[in-house]
Amino acid sequence: MRLENLLEGVEIDELIGSIDCEINDFHFDSREIGNYDLFIAISGSNSNGSEYIGNAIDNGATAIICSDIPTYLDKNVTYIKSSNLRSV
Repeated sequence: MRLENLLEGVEIDELIGSIDCEINDFHFDSREIGNYDLFIAISGSNSNGSEYIGNAIDNGATAIICSDIPTYLDKNVTYIKSSNLRSV
């Protein structure tokens, strides 16, 4: 599936990288991420998904949706900042 299609209806506050790419799957849990997946770094009651962005990238994530763009950016990853992650 195309990332640009997955993002239809998502409020994007900032974009770093390209949404013109293929995504195999998407997950909220960084441990489930595989190559060419989208990681949705959402905060839950027990943890903040942003803490696991590095793990998701190490596991092969191609794109990250998060509430804050991380300080360190991997040039091979697309970062999408959205203030309304619950709508994803």
